[in-house]
Amino acid sequence: MKRIFLAMAFGVACSDYEIIGKTESDTFFQATRGEGVDILWVVDDSATMYEEHDLLMDSAGAFIGFVANSAVDFHLGVVSTDMDDRAGALLGPVLDMDSTDMVDGFVAQIGSDVAGSRDERGFDAALVGADPTFNPDFARAGADLEVVIFSDEDDHSSIDPVTFLAALQALRPSAQVKVHAVVGDPPAGCVSALAAADVGAAYLAAQDATMGRRESICTLDYGAMLARVALDVIGLETSFVLNRVPSPTTIELSVDGVFVARRAEDGWRYNPGDNSIVFDGFAVPKAGATILAEYTEWRGPLEELPEDED
Repeated sequence: MKRIFLAMAFGVACSDYEIIGKTESDTFFQATRGEGVDILWVVDDSATMYEEHDLLMDSAGAFIGFVANSAVDFHLGVVSTDMDDRAGALLGPVLDMDSTDMVDGFVAQIGSDVAGSRDERGFDAALVGADPTFNPDFARAGADLEVVIFSDEDDHSSIDPVTFLAALQALRPSAQVKVHAVVGDPPAGCVSALAAADVGAAYLAAQDATMGRRESICTLDYGAMLARVALDVIGLETSFVLNRVPSPTTIELSVDGVFVARRAEDGWRYNPGDNSIVFDGFAVPKAGATILAEYTEWRGPLEELPEDED
């Protein structure tokens, strides 16, 4: 009877228990653009660009949507590569945070029934277009400058990329200057079902030197391409590295106090490769936003105890 009683006593005394992990919280802040950003599109308007113009106009909403909803103080202007007739003049009114019908306004400036010069001088056009003395309504000396070059040929200006960048930076010495290139791919250009282009070597050299975005003008998905360009030019971060390794299923995110769903499109995902939270699409936090990540730290699998030796 004693043995049975002891077994019952020990059975009552033994119980499982749960280890509750401590909740971690990381706070991040989306950057702002200080005195704003001037976004200058330099669009090749020569006769070989009709197909590419149509693609750009059809997907313009993908670019404008991100820029218009970014909470960044921006100016958006468009110039052509034709320095014979237009010489760096804006092709329409400046678009900014207060503009209405921005997609239509952007499309109207890109589209043209008149073919421009075949002597494409994108560098020259950018220098005139970004000059506060020539285009004072668009160009602000203190604002960052983001130049997006869209062309199916290389530059024919008289200056090389190094000289161009030095002159561009001199227009606004205290601001950030970047060049993005949507051009033909190295080493010999590109061809697709929708477009064809020579390699934009000079443009790519300027893009590389300023760590801008490089995109192929022959891409089949202009919407996705323009979304990537938009996020770069407005300067929004899409990835934030956590301070500790989380248990992925416990992660909860909020932006400015609003819960954000985990999903592949217009949401967020966890990237275990660099322990980061990656936002997508319209879920990318706006300028100045506060991002809060809460999670339980990952402790790893339970270790097996070694067997007792006989």
